[in-house]
Amino acid sequence: MKEYNNENQNWFRPKGCTIAQAALMLSVSQKTIRRFLDRGLLHASKAIRKKLIPYSEIENFFERTR
Repeated sequence: MKEYNNENQNWFRPKGCTIAQAALMLSVSQKTIRRFLDRGLLHASKAIRKKLIPYSEIENFFERTR
């Protein structure tokens, strides 16, 4: 049996979060996150139906608006 370390298991780790998760992280409503996306304050991936906001984008937004 092959043994895997933690580095090999991170390939499936998501690179972003949904609008609901971003709202929880920033302590705002989902509607506010959608407004931020519409205004260009946050950027999301539009490749799939469910918008994914990269974690780095949320961290940058948090640092800019502190």
